[in-house]
Amino acid sequence: MAISTSTQAPHRAGNNLVSAVAVFFLGFAGLIILAVIAAFSLPQVSFPFADAAASLEGSRGTGGLTGGIEWLVSIRHWLAAAVVLGAALTASAAIALWQRRRWARQFFVGLLACGFIVMFVAVSISPLVFTLLPDDGLPAVNHENPLAGLIGILAAGIATATVLAGLFAWVGWKLTDPEIRAEFERTA
Repeated sequence: MAISTSTQAPHRAGNNLVSAVAVFFLGFAGLIILAVIAAFSLPQVSFPFADAAASLEGSRGTGGLTGGIEWLVSIRHWLAAAVVLGAALTASAAIALWQRRRWARQFFVGLLACGFIVMFVAVSISPLVFTLLPDDGLPAVNHENPLAGLIGILAAGIATATVLAGLFAWVGWKLTDPEIRAEFERTA
C-alpha cells in the first residue's frame, strides 16, 4: 500500500466560479508577464519610451501631465519589475485558489477589494487628467508625436477601469458566499 506524502491539496470538484476565477487570473497574470517582456525586448512591439521622453524635452519642468509622463518614463524599469512580481504572485495565488486553499480565497478577496478601490480611484481622477492636457489638444493620429492619441487612451482607460471595478466587486462578493467559503473549509 502506497502512502502519499504530498502536502498539496488536490483539486476538488466544486463551484465552477472558483475554478473560472483561478483560470482567468492565471491566464491574465501570464499575459501581463509576456506583455512586459515583449515591451522591453521586441523592438517591433516595444512602447515608444525613448520617443516619448524625447518629445517631452521641450517642456521639461512644466509639471502637470507632461511632468507625470516624464516621471513614469524615467521609472519604467522599476514599474515593469513591480508589475511582473505582482503578476507572478497573482499566478501563484490563482493556482492555490484552484486547489481550494483557504489562504488563497482570503488573498483573492483582499486583492479584488484593492483592485476595486484602485479602479474606482482611477475612474474618479481621470477627468482631472483631461484638465492637464494642453489647450490646443493633441491630435488623434500624428505619427510624428508619440503622445498623440492620449485622449483616446485615457477614454479607453476610464471604460476599462469601470468594467474592472464592477467585475472585481462582483467576484469578491461571490468569493465570500457561504457555499463557496465552505468549499475552502473542507480542504483546510
